[in-house]
Amino acid sequence: MVEKLIERLAVHPRLGIPVPGGTDPEVDDYTARTDPAADTGDRISVVYRVHDSMRAVFVTWIIAGP
Repeated sequence: MVEKLIERLAVHPRLGIPVPGGTDPEVDDYTARTDPAADTGDRISVVYRVHDSMRAVFVTWIIAGP
């Protein structure tokens, strides 16, 4: 599940939900979630930053849970 999400973020880095409150104008923060797992219903959330001048996506947190 997480692998597919990371692959999608590599192609479309602004796929997630924007997180307001960033202090750096060159960096945008986002949160993206996987679909619920078929057996437990748990999801994995990935909090990440898109840094335009570096052309990079930095994963800040990976959170697992309901």
